[in-house]
Amino acid sequence: MDTDIRVTERAAATPLLAGCSTGPRDRLFDIALAYARRKRLSSRECEVFTRFVSQGKTSKEIAAELGIAYPTVKLYWTRIYRKLECDDAVGALVAFMREVTMLLPAAASPS
Repeated sequence: MDTDIRVTERAAATPLLAGCSTGPRDRLFDIALAYARRKRLSSRECEVFTRFVSQGKTSKEIAAELGIAYPTVKLYWTRIYRKLECDDAVGALVAFMREVTMLLPAAASPS
């Protein structure tokens, strides 16, 4: 797995919207990664998805960062779309946001 994916054991073991002591961008990354893992994305698919969601990277930027060809990133996106049951990157983002938003009231209410 790429060295940019830094998730502590604590963060990986907690629920999707559990507290995170890092900044908002890192927290969004952690949430996106937890979502991607829940949807059974491969480690490379997770890298592509989390860079898009948490950093707003384009496929060409992701390819450059990961040191892979642009068509390979497009192939990962095709697999991601199939696993998330959507047609494009906007659909993937909507699916992610829908699931995260559904969890917000539960996370915001006191235990």
